Amino acid sequence: MSTLLNSIKEAGMEAISAEIYLILINNGELTPKKIMEHTDLSRASIHEALNDLFVKDFITYRKEGRNAYYTPVHPNKLQTLVEEKKRETKIFEHNIIDTIHSLSGAFNLTQNKPGVRFFEGVDGIKEVLKDTFVHNTSKQIYAFTDLAGYAETLGEWNTKYYAKKRKDLGINLKALVPDNEKALEFLKGYVATELTDILFIDHTKFPFSTEINIYNGRVSFVSFAKEKSTGILIENEAYYQTMKSIFEFAWKTGHVYNDLKQPDWKNEGIKKDTRSAAEKMEEDLDK
Repeated sequence: MSTLLNSIKEAGMEAISAEIYLILINNGELTPKKIMEHTDLSRASIHEALNDLFVKDFITYRKEGRNAYYTPVHPNKLQTLVEEKKRETKIFEHNIIDTIHSLSGAFNLTQNKPGVRFFEGVDGIKEVLKDTFVHNTSKQIYAFTDLAGYAETLGEWNTKYYAKKRKDLGINLKALVPDNEKALEFLKGYVATELTDILFIDHTKFPFSTEINIYNGRVSFVSFAKEKSTGILIENEAYYQTMKSIFEFAWKTGHVYNDLKQPDWKNEGIKKDTRSAAEKMEEDLDK
């Protein structure tokens, strides 16, 4: 615990607040009285630290009768400390990300949600998408992307933040995208074109309206439904490998039938192939 405590303090959290946060992470929801059983800190110090953590959104609380119960938010929140201090050295970022990983296990156990997290609203789905930066040492994303819904909900945010950040981090994207008008328009002048490989598919036959991102042992789902935007983030190697295999099959199969149906700006350099669709598929799937 001392190593994790030091790491959180180095990231910018006050020592007492860091200690209280770790107590909540490892034990789940507690009252101030119960917190005192895990530390030698005074009641006044505990209350001061709880107030600090609450103001900075590291904990939530609820009232039941005369008692107040405090619950930690997910350790991914610690990433904000990196941004606040603007310390971009690789050593520091590596340390804090390792800390997040170390704390996530304890958090998931106390919250009874092992490996699965749910998000709501536009801010929630932004957090899901930002995770492709935080946990992506492979620098690769495979995606089934509803670009029309994305553009309508997060178009400006993508242009000003997400695409630029992905480009700066050197993260590549392969995406299957329904070829509706909004999606084609959205990609004109796209910021991270050189790191983006798009295969457009027939939107009348495959009108999916959810974004699925597959990366580094994780799978995320984002719905851009107007009435309620939601996101799900799953950290599970088996789900990741299965979804990656599905994507690779769809990608290879999609190229067989769609290479010559791409927009003019994508068709440049694609040579006409006289083989039958079945012959092309068989050869591509053997690669």
